[in-house]
Amino acid sequence: MAYGADDYRVPMVHGLKFRDAVRKGNSNVEWVVYRDEGHGWSALKDNVDFWTRVETFLAKNLGEAP
Repeated sequence: MAYGADDYRVPMVHGLKFRDAVRKGNSNVEWVVYRDEGHGWSALKDNVDFWTRVETFLAKNLGEAP
């Protein structure tokens, strides 16, 4: 789960509640907060970090592409 610290559409408290609810059923949930980001990622470094995490998650849970 990824969250922008400056997200005004979905306040942080809602993200934290969602994270905590999901963790009740899956303690392996990964959580990352990107500073100076809102409801999406603008900074290249945050985009690279997020999509690298997604790629790692998919490889782990779906397997490597042929």
